[in-house]
Amino acid sequence: MTLSATKKIGHSGRQLSMRDLLSLDPVDALKVAIQEAIKGCSLSRAQIAEDMNRLAKKAGIIHEGRSDCITEAILDKWAARGSKTHQIPARYILILCMITDSIAPIEAILPPGHQIISGEEIACLKWAQIEKDRKRLNRESRRIAQEAGIE
Repeated sequence: MTLSATKKIGHSGRQLSMRDLLSLDPVDALKVAIQEAIKGCSLSRAQIAEDMNRLAKKAGIIHEGRSDCITEAILDKWAARGSKTHQIPARYILILCMITDSIAPIEAILPPGHQIISGEEIACLKWAQIEKDRKRLNRESRRIAQEAGIE
């Protein structure tokens, strides 16, 4: 059985390239992003693990007395590219991002061609869309005015 690189997926009808097919497993990129987030954080690995546990307990993800707490060793395994069997559970990705103040792990799992934008960028996009609509409406208004002999 062979995979076709031209098979359409999803509702957008976007065709997958061979590069897209090769990047469907985000594990390596996610591990690199976790390394970046940890390195870019002013906290030590021990502090990151401690803060993640605190936040996970607050969110009800880790329960008091359970042995599923995050340790430095677990953080190291989640970041180790050679450790394919140890992957960060999805429920901890946001917590890691919040503690390290990095969105790199989330960006690593985005589909090809997608990116995260800030609230300020969203406001700019909304403004641009309104401006585009305004210009279109102005052209339409002028056209109708000319047809009606108003201008």
